[in-house]
Amino acid sequence: MESFSCVIALYFMTSKDTLKRFEQGIGMLKKMRINPYYEKYDEYSALRRKTFLLKVPIPIFFIGCSGFLVYKKLVIFGSDSQSSWYYYVDAGIMILCAYVNFIYLPVHGIMQNALAREFHVFNDELKNASENKELVNPQILQKFADRQVKLFEITNRITERLHGFMSSAPFLTFTALTNVTYLVTNLREGVPTYYYVCMIGMMICCIIISSNLLYPAAFVQEAMLHTSTVLMNDPFLHHSQDPKIYSTYRIMVDRSQKNRSVNLVIQIFSVNRKNIERAYFVITNIVLVMSVLQKILIS
Repeated sequence: MESFSCVIALYFMTSKDTLKRFEQGIGMLKKMRINPYYEKYDEYSALRRKTFLLKVPIPIFFIGCSGFLVYKKLVIFGSDSQSSWYYYVDAGIMILCAYVNFIYLPVHGIMQNALAREFHVFNDELKNASENKELVNPQILQKFADRQVKLFEITNRITERLHGFMSSAPFLTFTALTNVTYLVTNLREGVPTYYYVCMIGMMICCIIISSNLLYPAAFVQEAMLHTSTVLMNDPFLHHSQDPKIYSTYRIMVDRSQKNRSVNLVIQIFSVNRKNIERAYFVITNIVLVMSVLQKILIS
């Protein structure tokens, strides 16, 4: 189901020229910088390499797990269920799931990282201007405000387009992670080593998929919010007697804190680093409770 969500997201991303418009928007933001190039933020080779290496386990373990079921002609491991076709269909679906995630997740991650990096550039240049006491100049502060508007315009648009996807896909991945963690924790006895290794691999894949769906979006939110910290740390802006400077300062702070479009996972929690870590903590405890209940029921 998570892979099906990725297929829908890919369809809308390609059919509506989202990537093309996104690249144009990032190009426009780069033109608004004070310094047009930062090696730290504009060099993507390390990110691409890291993204590729993190995604390699997905096709390996998905295909390895399905291959075992086809080879052994098993419908459900440990049962006597028989079928002449199910394991072939299951293998085909798993290969498609691996392919879709291998294609979509890097695009999603690089897009979100590109947005986060533009905010980091903006915040760094804003901080340098603050340290050089340049923000007390109304024209310079207004240029930063105009640039912030464009940053928020592009970022909020992308975030809003991903609302449906980010509401369902992470929840489905967390459900799969809970399921496979429970299986790995409780069903070691009597399971062939190869298949058990594949199940551990599937658990790792669920962690990779969920973290790649959520953490890049969380980094964007943190970078957007950090602008208000930079501005409030300026020793002159909030004491300014110039109404134009003070009103621009307040608008920028309020925009950073209150005008951010946020993705909600099944309308329960917003995507930020703290909530992601809480979700992993809850999953761990759910698995522990399920394991205890199983022991009680068996005894």
